[in-house]
Amino acid sequence: MKKIILFFVILLVAISFVYWFLIKDWLTIDRVPETKPVLLNFSFDSGARQFVAEGQGLSAVEVKAIPTGSGLTEKDHLALGEMTIINEAEKQTWNMAVPKYPISVSEIYAVGFDEQGNKLERIALSILGATDIYDALWKQIPFQEIVLKVGQVQNLESIAVKLLDVPEDNRCPVGVECIQAGRITADLEININGRTSLISLKSDEGERRVGGDYFLNITKVEPEAIEGQTIDSTDYKITFYLTKTLNQ
Repeated sequence: MKKIILFFVILLVAISFVYWFLIKDWLTIDRVPETKPVLLNFSFDSGARQFVAEGQGLSAVEVKAIPTGSGLTEKDHLALGEMTIINEAEKQTWNMAVPKYPISVSEIYAVGFDEQGNKLERIALSILGATDIYDALWKQIPFQEIVLKVGQVQNLESIAVKLLDVPEDNRCPVGVECIQAGRITADLEININGRTSLISLKSDEGERRVGGDYFLNITKVEPEAIEGQTIDSTDYKITFYLTKTLNQ
């Protein structure tokens, strides 16, 4: 009887040994803990003029707004767009440019979605109320339309803009079907209150902060691109649109 009990004790110890040192490792190999999908925060980057969201395990993030007025339901909320993921690490980062034209809304919020497309809890922008939202996101004044040729400079208030060169022009020629419209690059010298900086502004990047409270974008390029013809840098005439943020 003692031999039988001893046999089962040894057998039990052997089975335990095999499990803990062999089977357990095999069962847990390559098993990565699942990340619970969650939207962590949602904010507005005034410098880059874009919405920024952070989360984990999300498949998509949408930005929506609640119009001003009463008696509204979720069906009345405005879809401003879907955010783009720029960092796919464990903690994701998403962004989206602020709509160019103002809208009258009392709240702007982001909502995340998991891999199955299920909607998660939403997070509202900390800026609330139609007036505060407008002031923070869109309160700018059209400051000046600038037309420059290479070597020319335009002095306005506390900023001076000089067109140095046009190093890139791969615009689609007139009358030619292209997959992409192409772009032009303008090298600029920006002087704001005596401080000079050099930037390369591309026609397809939209409005860009060039220093201080000033934003600049390319709105028109002359002459048009003609297939087989090279444009001398001195022949370019570029129209820029300058805006300035109003500080409170």
